[in-house]
Amino acid sequence: MIMTEITWEQIDLAAAEAGLPVAVGGSLAPHRVLEALRYGAFPMPCTGEYAVETNRALYHDLVQEGLIIGFPRPEPGGRYALTWWCPPTRPVVASDGVHLSRKLRRDLRHKHQWITTCDHAFAEVVEHCRDQRASPWITDELTESLLALHHAGWAHSIEVWNGEDLIGGVFGTGMGAVFSAESTFHRQPDAGKVAFADLGRRLWLTRPGSLIDVQVPSVFATSLGAEPLPRTEFLAALADIDLPLTPHRGVFQAAGLADAGGGD
Repeated sequence: MIMTEITWEQIDLAAAEAGLPVAVGGSLAPHRVLEALRYGAFPMPCTGEYAVETNRALYHDLVQEGLIIGFPRPEPGGRYALTWWCPPTRPVVASDGVHLSRKLRRDLRHKHQWITTCDHAFAEVVEHCRDQRASPWITDELTESLLALHHAGWAHSIEVWNGEDLIGGVFGTGMGAVFSAESTFHRQPDAGKVAFADLGRRLWLTRPGSLIDVQVPSVFATSLGAEPLPRTEFLAALADIDLPLTPHRGVFQAAGLADAGGGD
């Protein structure tokens, strides 16, 4: 089904087929990314002819049959360079439920002299995540959109510093009671986990009961306490949300995380 004039509010994301994107194509303009996140979908752009042609082979017939929504999309790549997802379950972590291992908490108390900040180096965090991730989904186009959302007050980063060295971070977009964590990076062991735990601490200070959405299951997210939330419950958590969710700002000692979020 090819759509032109349609908003994400009009799409029944609760009925999205398991294992399939809810839509292909469309725009990564900041307002469209924000609208999609607001209603429960997240983008997964790709680059390279092979990835685009793989998406075309997988999804073209389903678009024609109306099982996947097809938005127009200009070159390069065309419609199949961008997919949008809303899976049946969503891995989420309660902002006060991030788990850190016993060893890492001990290191934070006695070994590391790290500090954490919010929004001190958003562009640098995104760039480090681009450099470190094996998947090239953080494209130039998506990066431009994220930078615009950051300047508008929707997208935020957490930074972990060892002295003046940026050693870890996480970035994402927050609204209402849900923060969609896009990616983390580390340049020293465990610095990415510390960034994620610090995000939880700051979100709890801003809005107790908020959730961190990690979008795609991973060993990393599970180790920090991510658990699957049924799609209906996740979409309900997004209902009637219109305001940015901003992590608490300020400079914190990472050692303060040692007494929160117990783990093995």
